[in-house]
Amino acid sequence: MMELISLLDRNERTQCLILKHLLKQTKPSPLPEMMKKIDGSKRYLKEQYQLLKKHTCSFPGVEWKETPEGIIFQKPHELNAAEIYYSYLISSMNYKLLRLLFLQGRLDATQVMLKFYISESSYYRRVRELNKVLAEFDLKIKNGLLIGKESQIRFFYFELFYEGDLLKKLEESNTDPEIKNLLTIVQEQLNTTLSRFEYQRFFCFYESQESGCLAST
Repeated sequence: MMELISLLDRNERTQCLILKHLLKQTKPSPLPEMMKKIDGSKRYLKEQYQLLKKHTCSFPGVEWKETPEGIIFQKPHELNAAEIYYSYLISSMNYKLLRLLFLQGRLDATQVMLKFYISESSYYRRVRELNKVLAEFDLKIKNGLLIGKESQIRFFYFELFYEGDLLKKLEESNTDPEIKNLLTIVQEQLNTTLSRFEYQRFFCFYESQESGCLAST
């Protein structure tokens, strides 16, 4: 399974690691303890901690407490920590590039540089970073196209979009009677009702097949 955190830049990755550490704690966690588990100087971790606090302020019910013993992070029971992680993911440049590749079928370097205000060297550095992640799926971005087996491309995008923003938007916007009829037939033939997970899996695989991102080797 893909580690989505690998798509983040260092600062955002560090913030997610701090959050992950705090979620495991049942008592206040001092900064020196975090330094044993997360790379970075004391000053750097303090900076990332403050940025993490700022980022999570948009989630209702989240509370931060600083005591002499350390830091306490509290979230409401109904808030899934995955929602916070995904908020980092969907704002990351690497995710935006993969999303664009999925929607358009290819990456055009000039278009990407103008759209996201990045330099040519930054664009190609991002592609190299993405190819390191994609290698786990035997995939590669080459000349702006995602190269690999069709089944692996579908699986990769399912891993990327499951519970993410794009899948929800695709589900909400889908009015294609073909997929709805197909889902109805599948459920009738199996004499069952698909769960949300099963529906998402089917939907994401179908959408990745229909999108222009598939480029089999």
